Order: sequence, then structure tokens, then C-alpha cells
Amino acid sequence: MLENTDKILKVLIVEDQKSSDIFLTELLLKSKSYTFAIESVDSLSTAIEKLETVKFDIILLDLNLPDSTNLNTLNAIITKNPSVPIIVITGKYADDISSQAISCRAQDFLVKGDFDGNLLDKTIGFAIERKILERNMINKEREFRMMIENGSDIISIIGTDGLILYKNPSVKNQLEYDPIDLIGRNIFRFIHPDDKQILINEYTGLIKNLYSTLVKEYRFKTKNNSWRILESKFNPIFDEHGSVSCVIINSRDITERKQAEDEIKTHKNNLEELIKERTFELMYSREMSEAANRAKSEFIANMSHELRTPLNSIIGFSKLMETGYNPDTYYDYLDNIKNSGSRLLEMINNILDLIKIDAGKIKFKKRPVRIDTIINSCINTIRETTEMKNRRIEYINDNGNPEILGDESRLEQMFLQLLSNAVKFTQNDGLIKIDSRIKSKSIEVNITDNGIGIKTEFQSRIFNAFQMGELGLIRENKGAGIGLSIVKKIIDAHDGLISIISKEGKGSTFIITIPIITAQVTNHH
Repeated sequence: MLENTDKILKVLIVEDQKSSDIFLTELLLKSKSYTFAIESVDSLSTAIEKLETVKFDIILLDLNLPDSTNLNTLNAIITKNPSVPIIVITGKYADDISSQAISCRAQDFLVKGDFDGNLLDKTIGFAIERKILERNMINKEREFRMMIENGSDIISIIGTDGLILYKNPSVKNQLEYDPIDLIGRNIFRFIHPDDKQILINEYTGLIKNLYSTLVKEYRFKTKNNSWRILESKFNPIFDEHGSVSCVIINSRDITERKQAEDEIKTHKNNLEELIKERTFELMYSREMSEAANRAKSEFIANMSHELRTPLNSIIGFSKLMETGYNPDTYYDYLDNIKNSGSRLLEMINNILDLIKIDAGKIKFKKRPVRIDTIINSCINTIRETTEMKNRRIEYINDNGNPEILGDESRLEQMFLQLLSNAVKFTQNDGLIKIDSRIKSKSIEVNITDNGIGIKTEFQSRIFNAFQMGELGLIRENKGAGIGLSIVKKIIDAHDGLISIISKEGKGSTFIITIPIITAQVTNHH
């Protein structure tokens, strides 16, 4: 019932029979529940005029008036003022008229002679309350519809067969379709082929009540045939039998969000890969640094031995010569001192050269020079030493003596170092072979000996500074172990390459490749 019973309720009685008007007025005035302000009219036209000027709380309406009958009377009043609750007063009970009146939005009906003041009070109270509820429902429905129509999410109503029953206007903004164009079409026609079957299977499960709700991400085709990623929540609507009658889908476009997530994921993967690479580089750098420190320690230990050996020889033989002149040993002692001094000077010069090259303090003075001339000069330089050690040198020149752009003194230093090593490590009566030929735009020189060879594990580092190979062999053959490092740096300065083929106990071949002056390649061929 109404909560505010102190309010004066304005009532309009529309009744052409005077006795019925009087009866209704008396019941209203005697009401114990409400206070009424009553106005009465006897025709439809007069009632409509009243409704134009006065706002009533309730209307008591007789359907049969001089200027209107039956439902025409009710419809005219409702059309004029649909917000006022109406109680129909009929002369006799008729199911068809009563039900039609209720269907036409009358709040209730009473039969003349079958009600008293209490029943009228209750009917008026219920009518007003129902009208208030009806208004609230209409307002809520209007608010809900406005929210759906103006919301940013795409709202869809889909039949159990997948047919689209409703789409709100947001589908125009986000997917470019007019809502009316989608009505009656199957929603799965717009789903990406890779997502379609999975979504159909799960939608079927929702219809069969296997899920209470469904949240899915899938690609939806727009009107211009591009694809957008939708995140949708599927909520089933049930009929009175508990079966799913349709499904409401709330969808939002998450394409940009997914793209951002993919970019972040890619960036994260790249960052992780970069961290791995950087970690590997740092570990490798540390290992190289530790290896270099070990090599320096080995180098210092070896150089200490190599420097002390000639110095001890010089000092030792000098002291022996101080004890007195002995013609049988004097010149032998003098040769030992001279050889030891030369060896010491060679080692110091090599160390200084290595340091200067690394520091960039040696400038290579390049000009056109001929490799054949340099090699022959080096062979003549070491010929005496070679013959004294019972070694032979064989030189095969198949290059036409082309010119290269190089520093003649440094190239001579390089070949002397390689030839000296070959003589040093070759057995008695051994053979050192040199062959020279043109390959493409370079000259290739191979220096081969049949000496002791180099173990495989040492071959990858014999050109590195401070890494001198097997110390026992170096000491046995009186070498400081830095000559090949200088050779490599000279080759690099001439844009050349050097490599080695060696087998332990079978000898070694050093392969030197240096670019020649290009114009000569055509002339040679």
C-alpha cells in the first residue's frame, strides 16, 4: 500500500450515470485510508479537457459514455495521459472486456454494485503502486536501453542457432557495420577461420548448459575485411522451462591492447636474448682476459729464461776469458759471446717490434714491391745457416713475379722469420719448400718443412701474442716464441691472410696470401 497516507489524492470520476457518480463520491469521501479531492465529468471530451489542465493521481473510468464506448474510451484516456493509473468501472463482469482493459494498460477493474469502500481503497492503493512500479520499470528500461545504445561495448543478442537478433550502435563505430545489416545473419560467418570451430564448440556447450558463462578472445571481420580482436563475455538467457532461449554477448575491441602486449612480449624476449648475449660476451671477455693474463705469465716466465740464457752465456764466457788467455779456447769463447749477444739483440728487437705494432707506432711504408725478389733475398740471407745445419731450400716460382703494395723491409722480416723457423724445426738433411703462385687477385706463398710439426691443440693460438705453443719445444730450439705473432701483424697490415696445415711429426705448411696490384692479374693470364 501507499506509504504517504497524508497526501490528498486527486481523483477524476468519468461517469455519465448520476447515481454511480454519487455512489463513488460517497465511498471516496468516507475513506479511512486516504483523503481525496474529487472531480467528476460525464463525457470523454470533458475528461480530456480536464486532463489538459489538472494532474490527477487516479482515474475511475466508465467505458460506456455518451460520446465513446468500450475500449475506445480507455485508449483515448491513456493516449491523453498515459502516466495516470486507471481503474475501469463496469456495469457487469465480462471476462473479455476486463482482460482487454488490463491488456490496454488499465491498472484494475471493478463491477458496479460488487464493491464497498474498503475494496475501493485497496484497489486504488494497488493501482497507484502498480503504476509507480510500472513507471520505475519503464524508467529503468529506458536507462538500460540508453546505456546499451550509448555504451562503448558492442552488445549483441544471439539466437541458439547463432543468428544475430540485435546489435547496438557501437558495432558501427568499432566494426563499421550498420546494426540493421547484421540482423538475421549468422555470427560465425564473421569469425576468423582459425578461431571459428573452437568458438562454435564452446558456444554449443553454453547452449547445452555445460557452462554458466563463457569468456573468449577471437578475431572478427570488419566491413572493410580487416580483422579486429574482440574479448567477449557470453551470458545465456533462460526461458520458463530452464532452457537457453538466447545469448547476450558483451564485446570490446582489444586489438591495440593485444598488439601492445605482443610488442612488450617481443621486447621482453629480445631483452632476455640481449641479456644472454651480453652475459655470454662478458663471460667470454673474462675468459679471454684470464687466458691473456695466463699467457702473459707464461710469456714472462719464458722470456725470463730466454733472456737469462744468453746473458749467462755472455757473463760466463767473459769471466772465463778474464782468467787468462788460452789460444785453444779464446776464439770459441768469443764466438759464444757474440752469438749470445746476437740472439739477445734479436729477442729484444722482436719484443720492441711487437709493442710498437700494437701501439700503432710503426708506420708501414708501402710501395710497389715484388714478392719473388723479397723471397730470393731472404733465401740468400739464411743460406749459410741452412747449409751449416744440413738443410736444403727449394723455391718454385710460378707467379711471374707480380708486384704488391707493401713495406719491403717488413715483408722481408716476415719471410725471414718463417724461413728461420722452418730451418730451425726441420731435421738434419731436411728439405724446406717454397712455392709461389697467383690465385684470383692475390699471390699465394706456401712454406713447407718436414720438421717436428705442431700439435693440433696449439695450432689455433700460435699467432697470438704471448701464447707461444709448447714451451719445451721452444726452449729446445732456442726461440722466444713471439716471432709468429709479429708475422701475423705484418700480414694483417698488408690486408693478407696466413694459415697453417700441420701434423705432429710430419712437418708444417704456412700459407701466406697477399693481394697484388689488380691491373697485373689480366696481364699474367
